[in-house]
Amino acid sequence: MSDDGTKKKVGQIILWVSTVAFGGLMLLAGATKFLQPEMWVENFEGWGYPGALAYLIGGLEMAGAVALFVPRFATYAGGMIALIMCVAALTLIMNPGTLGPPTIPLINVIGFTAIAYARRNQRWTP
Repeated sequence: MSDDGTKKKVGQIILWVSTVAFGGLMLLAGATKFLQPEMWVENFEGWGYPGALAYLIGGLEMAGAVALFVPRFATYAGGMIALIMCVAALTLIMNPGTLGPPTIPLINVIGFTAIAYARRNQRWTP
């Protein structure tokens, strides 16, 4: 196998491992909005958002995580989740000590943006 072929294969493996890791964790994060609704509704209201927004965000996180596994939709899903994580990081910065530092959402922004960028040539275009 040529060096270019090996690099491409290694790159694809890294992309899929990243997709599984970030997508799986986001699926769990979205699910917690439904499995522990009292905690999340209270947090959202404490941050100044409507409590019902927790369900919408949880649903978007889960839908985005699933769509991340379909290369044609991964660019859009990664972008959507990165945007949600930007807002999450800003919320945690403006409300220190409520749920922890904004480190995890910021790592997610980088990871999901990288996945979206890596899949850009495979995206669905109408």
